[in-house]
Amino acid sequence: MMRSFLSKKRIKHIVALLLIAGIMMLFRMATGPSSAEAKSSVRLSVTKKSYFLHGVWDKLTLKNVPSGARIRWKSSDRKVVRIREHIKNGIWYQVKQDGKATLTATYRGKKYRCGIRVKKESADTPTPEPTNASETVGTDMDDEEPQTSEKPTKSPSPTAPAGGGVVISENQKIYDQKIADFKERYVSEGMSEYDKVEAICRFISYEFDYDGHEASWFAMVVKGAGDCAASRVGVYELCKDLGVRAFICNSSHDHGETMVRIDDDVYMTVTGYAGVKPRNYRLYKMSDMELSGYLDRYPASKYLLGLA
Repeated sequence: MMRSFLSKKRIKHIVALLLIAGIMMLFRMATGPSSAEAKSSVRLSVTKKSYFLHGVWDKLTLKNVPSGARIRWKSSDRKVVRIREHIKNGIWYQVKQDGKATLTATYRGKKYRCGIRVKKESADTPTPEPTNASETVGTDMDDEEPQTSEKPTKSPSPTAPAGGGVVISENQKIYDQKIADFKERYVSEGMSEYDKVEAICRFISYEFDYDGHEASWFAMVVKGAGDCAASRVGVYELCKDLGVRAFICNSSHDHGETMVRIDDDVYMTVTGYAGVKPRNYRLYKMSDMELSGYLDRYPASKYLLGLA
């Protein structure tokens, strides 16, 4: 009975099956890991990025490594792309000028690279267009009146109860805490005025989402979202708080623009781009021709910026 079971024909059949199984295993080893294994492989969040804007901040992380892994990050050209902050398993980097650079993450002796290309800005370069602020109106809050986009929004004052003393609303507490967090996390002693303004732009663009129906800076801070009008007012309010001269460009043609005086020069900030955080922003020195046009359009800016 055993002989019939292990006949030559059956043995050949078994050998053939084993050979096929062996070939399939070798093929899998040659072609790489399975889809499940590939998903868990170490890799960068992106390996190639292009930018048209200077001054933009963006994030890059190394995926599928232990939390808090020891990773060494490097930029091949700090003049083009500069690493600004280290975060858990990643970095925030800033695009500085046109050119090419490579961001490299080294983990356990292996290098992971992301190529960055920054194209030179020109008048024909497409950029994200913030929503027209003239069509937006502030949303009611518990402790403030609706605000239009044409006036800078000031934080509501604490209300006094009939029995004396001061009652601070919950929204005011949220606002005050977020502004205090901004100063603690983004502002440090000895910062230049330029660094302060850049920190303000980054705070607004990377801590808040865009909401085309919210034009109040106070409400934006409380709710976590606002439009370009709220954003440009935010630049003005925070600049004023840090001792930097600023002027809000509140025309319907100027979306999210606030001029700031840094030393002897005037810079333009552009915040309030549509999308979810982190969002783009711009901070650049205004040319003499551009500045002249804005000063003619906003005569009061000469006095607020100390140019008169």
